[in-house]
Amino acid sequence: MPERFGSQTGSSSKVTASSSDRLSFSDDAVRLAGRLAASLTADQRIVVFTGTAPAQGVSTVAAEVAIAFAKMSQERILLLDANIDAPTLHGRFGVPSTPGLAEVLESKVDFQKALSRGDGENFWLLPLGRSDANFIQLFGSESCKKLLQLVREQYRLIVIDAPPLLLSAPTSLLTSQVDGVVAVVASGSSHRADVIELKRVLDGLKVSLVGAVLTSPAPEESASRRNRAEWLR
Repeated sequence: MPERFGSQTGSSSKVTASSSDRLSFSDDAVRLAGRLAASLTADQRIVVFTGTAPAQGVSTVAAEVAIAFAKMSQERILLLDANIDAPTLHGRFGVPSTPGLAEVLESKVDFQKALSRGDGENFWLLPLGRSDANFIQLFGSESCKKLLQLVREQYRLIVIDAPPLLLSAPTSLLTSQVDGVVAVVASGSSHRADVIELKRVLDGLKVSLVGAVLTSPAPEESASRRNRAEWLR
C-alpha cells in the first residue's frame, strides 16, 4: 500500500504530519532532489515526473522529491497531481480529493482555494480533483496556459505527477507546456526501446529530459525498496 505522508485533521485542507517529524521522506529522496536541483537552470521551474508504463513508482518518487526539495531549499514548492489515470496524492497526504486541478481549469474554483498547504511555509499540494470533461481539452485550454504561467511566477519548483507519457495523449499535451521531464523507470520492467521512444517523443515536443530515476521493480511496496532508487542522468 502507498505510504501516507500525512493525516487529515478535521475538515482542514492542510497537509499535516502523522508523527512528530512533520512530513516524512526517504533519505534517498534528498539525494534525488539534490541531483534535480543541480540539473535545473534558473528558468526551469515546471517539471513533469512520468514513466514508460504504469506502476513504476512515479507518484512516490514525485511526492518524496518534492518534499525533500522543499525541506532543502526553503523555497516555495508545489506538488501538482495530473495523474488522470491513478490520482493518489490526496490520499498520500490525507487531504480532500476535490476541489483540485480539474475544477481550477474549468473555472469552477479559484486556484488558491483548491490548494492544500503543508506543515511548513513552503510546500503546497494541488490534487487532481474531479471532472467529466476530456482532459485533452482541459490541458489544451487557455485556462491551463494561464495556470502554468501563474504557478511559474509563484513557485520555485512545480513537480507534476503524470501518467506514462507514451500511453497518454493528455499527458503529452501537458508535457509540451513544461520546462523538463524526469523519467521514472522500474528496473527489470521497462524495455530499452520504450526509454528510447520516450526520449524521441520529448525531442519532438522540444522538452528537456532533465533526469531519469531507476527504481526497484516494486518501488511503492516499502521504504527499503524506495531507497534503492538511483538517479541515472
